[in-house]
Amino acid sequence: MTQIIQQLGPELKKALMEAEEVWVAVALMNEEGLKLIQESIPDEIKSTFILGIGLPTHPEVFNKLYKQELLTDKVEAYLHKGNFYHPKLYLIKSVNGFTAFVGSANATSSGYHKNVELSIKWNCNPDDFETLIKLVEQYKKSSIKISVPFIDKYKKSYALRKKLHKQEQKLIDEDLNNAEKVVNKSLGQRSALIEDLKKFRKSPSYKTVFKERGQVIQDLRDSLDHPIFDELDLDKFFKIKELGTLMPFPKNRIKADQKRFKNYLQFLSDSSVDLAERFQRAFDGDYYLEGMGQAFISKILTINEPNSCWVQNDVSLAVLEKYGLKLPKGLKPGEKYKVAAKFLEESYSEAGLDNMAILDEFLFSKGNI
Repeated sequence: MTQIIQQLGPELKKALMEAEEVWVAVALMNEEGLKLIQESIPDEIKSTFILGIGLPTHPEVFNKLYKQELLTDKVEAYLHKGNFYHPKLYLIKSVNGFTAFVGSANATSSGYHKNVELSIKWNCNPDDFETLIKLVEQYKKSSIKISVPFIDKYKKSYALRKKLHKQEQKLIDEDLNNAEKVVNKSLGQRSALIEDLKKFRKSPSYKTVFKERGQVIQDLRDSLDHPIFDELDLDKFFKIKELGTLMPFPKNRIKADQKRFKNYLQFLSDSSVDLAERFQRAFDGDYYLEGMGQAFISKILTINEPNSCWVQNDVSLAVLEKYGLKLPKGLKPGEKYKVAAKFLEESYSEAGLDNMAILDEFLFSKGNI
């Protein structure tokens, strides 16, 4: 049996607690990654580690494993010699059988808990597990033992590589910031959008829209018991079509696990967390809920922060595309949402609109012409 896992840490820890022997072959490991493994496994079992340095494994990991190997026969540690050694393989033999975790997650705190990762948990039969063990043995043949001279030299190169990594991260951050500027440059018809928004603001219907949208926000908040989220009226919530019509099929799943849905709502409403991160983690990360995509996520965000969040759905995206909005390639969905939100906030403010909930009425009306 196989299971798809997006957050490796909890599942790996659970399996390690029942282990009789463990093999770990990963390209990258830091102290937190080693700590989770060694604190989860029973004290008396044997563990084998085959690590790489193509990615910057922390020198203290090598130091700890080297000392442990000297003091006990329960730890084996190897350094793979290949520059392109890149597996993420965790093998666990237990009284319950054989388990393999294979995927993208390295043995780091980010790989276990934070990054967008994908792993497969495979409950193997003995023959398949033996095949994987043979693969680990092949890795060992291409490896060397850790030594004090290696650790001493590696510490110096590691410090330089970390410095270069920080410089690289700075460039990445600059690129992301520049992406916001690119949006404005790529919007050839931004002036047309502002002009149409100003006309909408001056229209006789604006006061009515302002009042109605204020009531819609309040009704939606009441249906979710915002910001406590204890007493949910899901029937009322799904009946409110404004700020995006939602399909009702997630209702039963929500009712079956209301605690998880409450955590989902609380996270999306936590303004101390970056907007891109909130959207991304709800879209395909650790807060993902089946059936709740961009329209659902952005509706919750807009209910909570109507001044800075917008309703993203097929209609609004199509209208913005007509106005020339083109987002840079290479951004994650959460980053795209944040960049567009900033642009729209500047646009509606310049045009004199009161909030994004009112902007949604404008986009909806344009999309249904």
